[in-house]
Amino acid sequence: MRFSQVIELDVDTIKANAPDSPGIYEVGYWVEPNYFVPRYLGRARGRLDGDPQKVGTSIRSRLLSHAKGKGNKNIARALSGDHEEYWLDDPDTLSQAGRHKMTVDDVLWCRWMVARLSDDKAGTAADREASLLEQYGVGKTDQYVWNEREERRS
Repeated sequence: MRFSQVIELDVDTIKANAPDSPGIYEVGYWVEPNYFVPRYLGRARGRLDGDPQKVGTSIRSRLLSHAKGKGNKNIARALSGDHEEYWLDDPDTLSQAGRHKMTVDDVLWCRWMVARLSDDKAGTAADREASLLEQYGVGKTDQYVWNEREERRS
């Protein structure tokens, strides 16, 4: 599976483009000329009980929540213009030990990957999320800095 194209984390853009399906998604910055730097990885579980009458979380619903400033506090702060210095460090370890500053757009962007296995979409999304978090890391010096929980920061 591959991630979708990057789109702006904007209510109207998300309504028009994001799928109403379970899966995973990333939120981050666009770096000129053409580099997406994810800062948050999230999961949309879908319907956990299989009841088609109930609406579970979808990629669209989760991204809409973030675009409205709800959910992850780091995303909400960034949407309001509060960009902490460490959020803008280049995560590439080959670039001056990963610490040089990047020129970032002041808008947040997102992309997603739909969970396509029909037997257990929620499990598929959870497995992909766990795998990416393990591979790229959570915390101040890792790719998914906005996934770090408040209690871990002390």
